[in-house]
Amino acid sequence: ARSHALGLQVQQAIAEWKPGFTVSVGFSAPIEAPTGVEGALREVTSVMESLARFKRWAQVVAVPELGLTGLLAAVSDERLVDYSRRHLGPLIEHDSARKGALVATLRAYLETGEQQHAAQKLRVHPNTLRYRLDRIREITGLDLEDPETRLNLSVALRVQSLLGM
Repeated sequence: ARSHALGLQVQQAIAEWKPGFTVSVGFSAPIEAPTGVEGALREVTSVMESLARFKRWAQVVAVPELGLTGLLAAVSDERLVDYSRRHLGPLIEHDSARKGALVATLRAYLETGEQQHAAQKLRVHPNTLRYRLDRIREITGLDLEDPETRLNLSVALRVQSLLGM
């Protein structure tokens, strides 16, 4: 929290000094000794490069708080795209061919964790949502109740979001 506030102050000072100029600020985990500076710098540099790669500008980030995004940042775009296509490809193709909303339905369902809330989020009738989830199961052959499947699909959706797919 304190590092985030400091990062915002740095951004504000730069904006006042040079209007229209934006900057991202990154913090590593605390280090115990000067020998840790090189590793911390490498870690923050990698994250800053990944933010640029994901087109996330003017960010304040603390590396230890990045979670899944920080982990994905270490993976090449090619591998991320392959992963996403492997898990979502049939749904993306279906949506493209039919102007469908199965990927959006899956995202809402996984984000909310519940059919009723997902239907509300999408502003569709619960029966419509159930029909779409059944179509997702038919098209992919996946069990949407399986935790591993849900994790894989959630990661694939995060990749899509990060890469603007």
